[in-house]
Amino acid sequence: MTPNASSYIDFPWLSSPPPRPAPRETLHSFVSRLAASKGVSTSDFYLDMGVSLRSMAILDEEAVAAVARWAGLNAIEMDELLSRTGVPSGNIRMTFRGQIIGSRALRNPEMRGCRKCLAKDAQRNPDFPLKEMVMRGDWLFRDVTICIEHRTPLEVLWTEHTRAMRFDIGSRLSEIAPNHQ
Repeated sequence: MTPNASSYIDFPWLSSPPPRPAPRETLHSFVSRLAASKGVSTSDFYLDMGVSLRSMAILDEEAVAAVARWAGLNAIEMDELLSRTGVPSGNIRMTFRGQIIGSRALRNPEMRGCRKCLAKDAQRNPDFPLKEMVMRGDWLFRDVTICIEHRTPLEVLWTEHTRAMRFDIGSRLSEIAPNHQ
């Protein structure tokens, strides 16, 4: 049976275009918004793409390429997302925005953010806030404590020691999103 247009009435995410990367957004944040735009959890979306949470957490080349294909991202968009996420550069170093830094400066069990930024994001689409809520790359830095937009302290949004679970951003943001999707 071929679906017709009326079949999609109860599934508004099927007719909406995929999100585009937001300024300062991390790759993991973008994937969670892409999953939300399809009406699935981030972990289910990874399964649909044929990649694991772990492979995305370590930015496995094949997993990153799968995201680019599924999202229709060009090389410039993907490079920008990766530059805001931090890419492994050896065992204990990462490249962030073209600079090589110690990985502990970026990779921390505490995921912090600005609740004002997230609330503002969510207001763009109150019915589906997870499609809009963006985790910014500058929030990853352990020494960054103030939101550059609101000049308010960053808050710990969640703590997770397992890297793969730490970057399951969609499930964590759903806990703090308005309307708890």
